[in-house]
Formats: sequence, C-alpha cells, structure tokens
Amino acid sequence: MTDVHRIDGAPGVGKTHTLREYIKDERDSGRSYIDLYYLTFSRSGVEDAEQALLDVFEGKDSDDVEKHARTLHSLALSVCAQAGVFEDFGEQIITQRQDEEFYREFCDRHGLTYSGPARNHLKAMRDGEDLEAPGDKLFAINDWLTLKQYPPRRYHEAPQDVKWSHETATELLEAWDGYKRGHGLRRFEHADYVDEAIQQGFTPDADVLFIDEFQDLAPQEYRLFKTWRDSGELDTIYIAGDPNQSIYSFRAGTPLYFEETDVDANEELKESYRCPAEIASVAQRILDAAPETDPRGFCGRSPGGTVRNIGTEHQGDVRAVVRDAAERHDSVMVLARANYQVSALAKTLRGSTLPFSFLGRRAGAWDGDLTVLYNLFRELREGTATVPQAPVNKLLKYAPRSDTRRADLGALRDGAYEADRVRGAFDDYATLPDLARALDLDDRDAELLVPAMEADHDVVPADVQLGTIHAAKGLEADAVLLFDGYTNQLDTTYSDDPDVRAEEHRLYYVGATRASEELSIARGFFEHEAPPLEVVA
Repeated sequence: MTDVHRIDGAPGVGKTHTLREYIKDERDSGRSYIDLYYLTFSRSGVEDAEQALLDVFEGKDSDDVEKHARTLHSLALSVCAQAGVFEDFGEQIITQRQDEEFYREFCDRHGLTYSGPARNHLKAMRDGEDLEAPGDKLFAINDWLTLKQYPPRRYHEAPQDVKWSHETATELLEAWDGYKRGHGLRRFEHADYVDEAIQQGFTPDADVLFIDEFQDLAPQEYRLFKTWRDSGELDTIYIAGDPNQSIYSFRAGTPLYFEETDVDANEELKESYRCPAEIASVAQRILDAAPETDPRGFCGRSPGGTVRNIGTEHQGDVRAVVRDAAERHDSVMVLARANYQVSALAKTLRGSTLPFSFLGRRAGAWDGDLTVLYNLFRELREGTATVPQAPVNKLLKYAPRSDTRRADLGALRDGAYEADRVRGAFDDYATLPDLARALDLDDRDAELLVPAMEADHDVVPADVQLGTIHAAKGLEADAVLLFDGYTNQLDTTYSDDPDVRAEEHRLYYVGATRASEELSIARGFFEHEAPPLEVVA
C-alpha cells in the first residue's frame, strides 16, 4: 500500500523547501532522480521543480532531470505514450490553438458559429462571461464536464447559459466525442489522455511521487492520483498544498480533496517567511470574513509590513501610486480580478512614463524589441563598460544610416561591444532621448519609449507586472497593489452562493499574500466594489 504524506502550508511558509528536504531524504535512502517524479499543477511551476531536483542531485544537469519535473497532465501523457496508445503522437494530440480547423470543421458540420482560439473559453467562464458563439460554449462545457467527470446529460450544471434543448445539448456533446474518435486516428484533447490513463490503469515507472499545489486538482485529476496511489506500484506520495489557495472552481477544482484525502502522515506549516505580520493579519481577516473557508490560522514570521488603503478613482491616481511603489520597491505587482480590468489598467499605464510587463504568457506593449532597446539605453546611460551584441543589432535595425554606423562599433570581444564605441557611433545625437526619437519605430512604440527615456526613474518593464490574481498565484513581489472591483455577474452571485463567496475570499487571500513588504488596497477605479476587501479597514 502506498504511503501518503501531506504537507499543509499557507503562503510563503516553505512548502517547496520542505518538499526539497524530503527529496533529500529519498536520495539519502539510496534513490536516484530516476526513481521519482516531482509534479506540479502548472507549467510555470515546472522550472522550480526542476531546480529542486538539480539542487538535491548535484552533478546532474537539466537534460538529466527535466523528464522528472513535469505537470500532472504531462506525466499522464507520458505513461499513455509508453503504453503505446498513440500511433502518431503529433497528429493525435489536439488543442484549439494548434488545430483550429479540426474544431471549426465540426462546428460547420453542426451549424455552430465558432470564434476560434483567441482566448481560453474555459477561463472566460471563470470571470462569469456568457460565451456568445455556440461552438465556444460547447467546447467549454465539454472541458468542464470532463474535468468534473460528469456525463453529457449534466451539461446544465456548467456555469454557462445554454439555450439548446436537453436532446440537442447531449447530442452535440456526444457527437463531439464521436468526431474525435472517428477520424482514423483517434484525437486526444488533454483531458482525454488523462481519462485514458485512468481507464487503463497506466502507472508511472517510479517509486516516489511529489505532487505540489494539490489543492488545485479537479475531480478527473484526483481520480488519476487515486489510480496511481491504489496501484500498489508506488512506495510513497508526498502531497503539498493549501486548501485556502484553491481558486480554480471554474475548472472544477476544489479544496476538499486536499483536506479529506486519507494520509499516513500530516504536517502543518503556518508561519510565513514571505508575509510579515501586518500583511498576514489582513490576509487572515479576508479569509475569516467567509465562514465557508478553512480557519486554520496564518501568521507572519517577522513583525511589520505595511498595509495601505489608497484612492484610485482617476487614471492619474493609478499612475501616481504605481510609480510611487516602483520607485520605492524592486518589484511591484498590480493585480485585478478579471482580464478586462487588467486591460484597463494597462491602457492607463501606457499613458504614463512607466514601462511594465504582464504576468504569464500575455503579450504586452513593452514586449520584444521595445524592452531590448530600453534596457540597452539604460546601460549606455549608466556607463557600463560593455554591452551585448544582440541589443546593439536591434538598435541598428531601427536607427538611420545603420550601415555606416556599424563600422564605428569596433571589434566584438566575447560577444560584446565597448559601450563608449557604441555611444560614439551615434554621437550625432546629443542625448539618448534624441536618439530614441530618431528610431524608425511605429507611433505606438515611439510614444512609449521616448517618454520613458526622458523620465527621471530607473524602472524597467520587469519591475512592474500587471495581471489577474489567478496569474499571480505562486509568485511574490515586494509591493502588491490589489484593486477592488467586480464584474456584474460576480456582484449578482457573490451574496447568493456560499461556494462562490468562499472562493472569492480565497482568491483575494491569494492576492494579498503575494506581498512581502507592502500591500496596497486600491479602491474606486472600477465601478463595482469587491466584497472580500470590505473587511480591510
């Protein structure tokens, strides 16, 4: 029988460090990295898992350990592949982003409009959006049902308004499953190969599993865990998480699995190394205000920390408070409840001199060449001795008379140019802002780069990150600006549904606990107040 060891830890208490210590124990007992897998819920956590293995198994490199640090879904895919499920892996694994025509052809056959993969439709349901295109709605409901492990007849329980008759809805969902199976080679969406691993009982070739962020598991993923636990093939599974950070009900996640799983050992970690006392106290108050959350206690290991309530009714207020935070702290997160709110904040900051970036994989105005140029100008302004070749090539790409200037750069040494030679190649411009104005950039990029170069600050795009609270999970910053403001749909359901209320309090608890030095509650910029923040005086 597999032993299960649970590490129950609040934000910043050292869950990752504790898991690393158990990996050391397994190593010291004679196990190699090939005897275990370190699994995490998201792709963003895989790098941390890989680094943990590298730290413990000294002398190994990324190529050695990368297959043993992965997501739960990735390991399910791997065990299916090893069992010979796929004839043509590249063709059989499908996603809306990469295989749009496959999805569109199905919709065309059934007379459904489909907007395409521009956004994740399942995530759109998270923000209470009612998807307009019937095809979008069908695929989102199908994903939700699969994660919940519900049959098609329970489609009406999905958080989406469906106009179809019961017969039409179930027939469409069954037709989509048949369509994936009926094209010669069976097609698998991500949830489909997880189901295959469950149904066939495919188990990883390992002795030990480490599963982080366990509170995020949906019913389907929990069934996969139970399949592996009950297989008799594994010696130990370590699970780590925090039920109060369970914020993915839109994809059927629930804290109950973490709380109610039978375990052979349990340890609780409550003192946060990240959040000082004042910030931890506010986060705990946010939780305590919803009786449906888990009142297990949470405190800061160190005293102090700053919590502020600030008014941000106008765009100028937002720009001022973000700039103030960026000038006083090395890292700043600007967090809101929904994606459309993040877009509104980004539009506001584009009207300032501050560069910024987005959390996650969302592309922003400062991505790419613009950030490369800005960082190069800062290095030249600060008087560094050398600058790398790649950003200088970007500068030459946009600068006038680049061919004649290249000869003035001198010779490369170890992939870098002397900064004085680079500056000398552009000595016909009195200042770096003058040079920035002369570059052949489109109007939008020029309107961002030139004011930022003229401004009296040292902020770089990576210093200020915008995103939803969901996107910030697992991350931290010196200062967090947490904006209140709900969507109309959430305003309606918050007071009526205790499960929604509990998750919203958990969500703002996650947002507050990203801060390691200062938490600012930014009020008034969005029309609707966010009830979880009403408890912050």
